Order: sequence, then C-alpha cells, then structure tokens
Amino acid sequence: MNLGAVILAAGASRRMGSPKALLTVDGETFVDRQIRLLSSCCTRIVVVVGVHGSQIRDASKLGTQVTFVDNPDPDRGMLSSLQCGLAALPGDLTAWLFTPVDLPNLRIETVKQLAAQAGSSAFCIPCHAGRRGHPVLVDGRLRSEFMEAGTGQTPRDLIEGRRDSVTYLDVDDAGVCIDVDTPEEYRAAVVVK
Repeated sequence: MNLGAVILAAGASRRMGSPKALLTVDGETFVDRQIRLLSSCCTRIVVVVGVHGSQIRDASKLGTQVTFVDNPDPDRGMLSSLQCGLAALPGDLTAWLFTPVDLPNLRIETVKQLAAQAGSSAFCIPCHAGRRGHPVLVDGRLRSEFMEAGTGQTPRDLIEGRRDSVTYLDVDDAGVCIDVDTPEEYRAAVVVK
C-alpha cells in the first residue's frame, strides 16, 4: 500500500500557552511522536505548521524524515491546514491519514490497524468506547474532493457527506480520543495511558 499522512500542527495553541507540537510525553515531543508512529506505515508524511512553524521545525529530531509546509492563514480552520498538507503529498496514494498533533497516547498498533483498512471504504475512523477519534484514514481517490472544498467547510462535513461509506474501527486505544488543549488536559493525558 502507498500511504501518506498529514499531521496538523498549525494552530496557535492559545489555550495551552505554548506550541502543543512541542509538548512532551515519555521524553518525546508530540510532533516527533506522531512522525514516528505514522512512519510505521506511511511512505510520505507532511507536517502542517503555522504560527510556531520555525520553533517546531527547529525542535523536531525527526524533521528530516518529513516535509514541513506552512499554512499562511491557519485561522481559516482545520480544512485549510489539511489542504496545505495534501498539496504536498503525491497524487497517487492508495490512502492517507490525517490527525491533529496533540494525541499523546495514540498507540502504534492502532495506526497499523487503520493502515490495514486502506482501500476498504472512503473513510475509516477509529472509535473507542463509542467515541470517534483520530487519525482518520481517507481513500486516496477523495483527495480532489478535499482540495476543492470551500471556505467554511470542515473535514467532518466532507465525511458526513459520505456517511454511507464510513467504516468505524473499534480499537482498544483510548488515545484516539484524548487530545489536549489546556495545561490541565495535558497533565491528565500524559498520566492516563
């Protein structure tokens, strides 16, 4: 399978007070953790950065393994960052994953389970205890649909538009649902495994 991935790290991290991509878990920054996990099955990985782009690039120990791209206006939302990332991926991918950078407890086994679903449906979304999470696996043929989506749309809108083509993958990994936006959530997340 020819798989790619987009890591979304362009947000300003206002509620956190510092770049979420540079928070650490088990001695590894969030961005390097995502790069390591996704590289287990993806041949091309793009990290989309914004306000803190220089800091994230400079701090990443695994940065030479990925392509960094800038979202010049990350306030336009997640879809705009995803479009920036997709523009840097090759167009012949079987499928691609996208995920926010702030999933500190995601497991490599989950990434591999998702990758194994490539080609089986338009979307494959991991679920834990009835909650949907990330990364989301997208069929490579839907790239143009994402690239052509207009301002005001979200990835969720595009997924909902094809809800009959969504596979939900039950996983034994609470990490698919645990993202962090505040210092309190960060402290709780790095303790909960």
